[in-house]
Amino acid sequence: MLDECASCVPLLRTMEEISMARKVGQIIAQGDPRWLIRVYLGRDYETNKRNYHNRTIHGSMKEAQTFTKHLEIARAACTTTK
Repeated sequence: MLDECASCVPLLRTMEEISMARKVGQIIAQGDPRWLIRVYLGRDYETNKRNYHNRTIHGSMKEAQTFTKHLEIARAACTTTK
């Protein structure tokens, strides 16, 4: 029985799973034309709490995705220069 279970579980990940980057931005629906954008900024080492940049976007999902992408690029530029 143990051999049957082990054969069902894949041991190696596919290249798509390995190469995908972790997303740091979230888009949360707040109503019909409103979206909450959250981008992870890191941890506060004194309180050990997570810090996020929060912004509400009024518009389409595409506009929210574009804004999130710009924030993620700006975050990446700030972290690579430090």
